[in-house]
Amino acid sequence: MAFLEASALFGIGAADEEARLLELYALSTLYFATDGANWFDNQNWLSTTVDYCSWFEVTCTDANLVQNLTLFANTLTGTLPSELRALGAVQAFELYENFLFGTLPTFLGELTTLRVLDFDVNDFSGVIPTNLGTLTELRSLVLSNNFLTTIDLNFAQLTNLESLWLSFNPIISPLPTELFTITTLKTLLLDDGEWTGPIPTEIANLVNLEEFDVFNNTLDGTMPSVFGSFPNLATLTLQGNFFTGTIPPEYGNLRNLVILDLGLNLITGVVPATLGIFDTTTQGNPLLDRFDVSFTTVGGALPVTLCNVPNLFTGDSNVDVSGCG
Repeated sequence: MAFLEASALFGIGAADEEARLLELYALSTLYFATDGANWFDNQNWLSTTVDYCSWFEVTCTDANLVQNLTLFANTLTGTLPSELRALGAVQAFELYENFLFGTLPTFLGELTTLRVLDFDVNDFSGVIPTNLGTLTELRSLVLSNNFLTTIDLNFAQLTNLESLWLSFNPIISPLPTELFTITTLKTLLLDDGEWTGPIPTEIANLVNLEEFDVFNNTLDGTMPSVFGSFPNLATLTLQGNFFTGTIPPEYGNLRNLVILDLGLNLITGVVPATLGIFDTTTQGNPLLDRFDVSFTTVGGALPVTLCNVPNLFTGDSNVDVSGCG
């Protein structure tokens, strides 16, 4: 009754009414498939007197089709039903911090209006499906803290992607070269996985990068000097890998840097004098909050302008901090 009254009130035509009926069915199926009766909050869900656009954490477009479905941290338990492919206008699909499991459904690749897909902190496993790579409107893809093991998707078509989180997944793979062709990327979080091999030279394409984190993997090769040419880079975390060589002096160009974590690697040499521009009291970079070369064989005198970095870690290295007074 509520659905029919809303259709009349907003002048919804037959085609739109059919789309809304499919959406109503899809949302109802989601409720039953994920134990909706025991959600933390299920206000108005399955109500016969409240239009589904007013159900808890459902918002709709001006055409009264689902635009955002944001049931995060709401104790959803189960698998995602294929009926959700009917959400043809959805832009934000956020189900993070729940108890969803099974493989990531391939129907997600059919939701071509998606801008945000966030399934962080669930129990999804297996493959990241190929057709996610067709979501050309996607801005943020967050699949961290799951049990995903394989990537099938081609990143090359994700030309609007700004944020990619794949942290805390047991993905055993070299870093995909095509990932580093997405010039719009600002945040790339790949920490606590099982990534192998060197960082591809194509990373030079990520000129808009602001945060790069590969902490605790098995990456190797030398630390790319090209990071020093990314003007907006604020976080560079390479800690906990098998990188060799020396600290690139080009990192001294990073005037917006807040975190520089290089510890727990096989790097040698000295802390480059160019990093002395990170002067937290007068000139250079007043933003730097963390500098870490602990558990490396880096040596030499620490540039005195790094002495005032609030979180300075040089333990189990050969860095001489006596100049810090």
